[in-house]
Amino acid sequence: MSIFDRRVGAITVLQDFPSAKSHRTVSISTSAAASLGRGASVLLLMMLGACAAPPVLPPVNSSLPQSLQAPTGDMLDDVLISGGDIVYQCDRNPAELDWIYLGAESTLFNSSGENVGTVLPGGYFTADDESYVKTQIDAQEVVSQENLPWARFGARLNAGSPTSAGRFARTALIQRVNTIGGLPPTRTCEPDGSMIYVPYSATYMIYRPSADSAAADTLSPGELAVKPGNAALPGR
Repeated sequence: MSIFDRRVGAITVLQDFPSAKSHRTVSISTSAAASLGRGASVLLLMMLGACAAPPVLPPVNSSLPQSLQAPTGDMLDDVLISGGDIVYQCDRNPAELDWIYLGAESTLFNSSGENVGTVLPGGYFTADDESYVKTQIDAQEVVSQENLPWARFGARLNAGSPTSAGRFARTALIQRVNTIGGLPPTRTCEPDGSMIYVPYSATYMIYRPSADSAAADTLSPGELAVKPGNAALPGR
């Protein structure tokens, strides 16, 4: 099966949401999928799913596995949704070839459906206001065998000072939850050095450090999801 064929199959699977009241599969022809592009195809299917089922709010911090929780005092600053691809490269690990995770290549959207930033390989989260944060995965938890693990990304470098108004200038950590898709093929990869792009969607919960807590409003994930300028989640 070719990489493109595998992508179309993965996109079809994205419509079979386990938590939906009624499941359905959306068929997309090869020519239509090609014209949409990877990220646009994922977003189209996320929107179709939203029409078929009620929205799912992001989890409360305390309900997450302990390894993924934000430290006490850190404030939930934003909730964004993302659609795009997880990038893998075929490499030796350590004695045989395997798909190695390089990161995400996806678009971040707010509650109005506006493109507000991107996620890039190397742990970069960039915003349209030119702020960015470079992160590293601190912890991962497998919540579903069929989907990308949930993860906690710790900030390693921010663009700008902590008092900057940029979207990611004050980011301390990011939680990736509610993932759909994104896993590589189970077969051994070949040839060495080849790359694949696997469609996925996820919710990213953005936290600021506790030093900002005194001046920040305390909002729940649900309130952030419906607050103008913040992210509403896709339907399941």
